[in-house]
Amino acid sequence: MAKQNPTREKQRISARQAASAAAKYYREVVNPHADKPTLEEIEFDEASNRWMVTLGVYGEDVPFSTQRSYKRFDIDAQTGEVLAMRIRPV
Repeated sequence: MAKQNPTREKQRISARQAASAAAKYYREVVNPHADKPTLEEIEFDEASNRWMVTLGVYGEDVPFSTQRSYKRFDIDAQTGEVLAMRIRPV
């Protein structure tokens, strides 16, 4: 039986990978024609082992709109899975 190393840290995805996962999720689930969502905020939460990523998106409801809305994504830091997407109030 193999011994487990108690000092081994949990592997986690990078901030860049978390941001990419959020943008990919947004395009696949919400708007496949989204014009490059912009990274607005990114933060790692040690307690939940999640990345919190905020993307800015233009024209969500109206094509070619100049109004930006913000979406907040919770990303599992170990798997890269998007766990939640919320509207981020300004």
